[in-house]
Amino acid sequence: MTKSYTFENITLRPYEQHDLNELKTFTLDEEQMEFTSLPLDVLEEAIEDDNRTPSVAVNDKDEVIGFFVVHKHYQHVGYDTPHEVIYVRSLSVNSKHQGMGYGTKIALNIPDYVAVLHPKFDHLYLVVDALNSAAWNLYERAGFIHTATKEDGPIGKERLYYLDLDARYVSNLKLRPHPETKDKIINLMLDGKEIGHIDINIIDHHLYIKNIVIETSTNNQCTLVKSALVQSATFIRRHFEGVKTIELYDHASDCKTSDLAYSAGFVDVDPLDDLPKYIKYINY
Repeated sequence: MTKSYTFENITLRPYEQHDLNELKTFTLDEEQMEFTSLPLDVLEEAIEDDNRTPSVAVNDKDEVIGFFVVHKHYQHVGYDTPHEVIYVRSLSVNSKHQGMGYGTKIALNIPDYVAVLHPKFDHLYLVVDALNSAAWNLYERAGFIHTATKEDGPIGKERLYYLDLDARYVSNLKLRPHPETKDKIINLMLDGKEIGHIDINIIDHHLYIKNIVIETSTNNQCTLVKSALVQSATFIRRHFEGVKTIELYDHASDCKTSDLAYSAGFVDVDPLDDLPKYIKYINY
């Protein structure tokens, strides 16, 4: 039985042979061709690789409106991601169906489709050219978090985006500036309610995370802390102009800080007494 995911009037499903004729007429404008490939350019290689699932988005008339490849165990050059991961690659919307909101709808629902295809995988990644601001703004609206930037992609900077499939139930966690002391506290909001905060200190171009507090009683405390750390770079880039690094103390949480730090893209530093142990560089 073919695994698929349907929402509104769109179905995401694996490519089938009868889709080929529509993919032959699939077009993109010249600007988009700079950032992604036409389906036919990647289809054959995807079909021949057991780790890849070429996939289509079809409307209620079974017209192919979009295409992408779900690639498990992929490792993108320049990024160190776990082995048990899924990458979404070569996502595009047929030019004749653009301007109708399909791109946003597809991006918002790809995580659920991936969970249907690969229920045992928790980590979802994608890479976007930094020049393609329309695409990475779309992915950020879909809940993906910018975790790293590579300077030397094929056409310039590349941005790595991440979504924790295992933490979809806390995907509504939001970071918000404290209304009175934004340079000292970042509020943590879940479903519109304040559930905790991050204590920070800003010195020159460095933002120090001193403590992460979850005030509500929950078995998912460490998952919430992890979500906050993963979102921190995107949030700080937007709200604290000029900050170049986020630095995290080893005792900032009751959870195992090292695991949380690594999953959020922090790296070790050689700490002295009472100084941060993990650091993440902010890329603008």
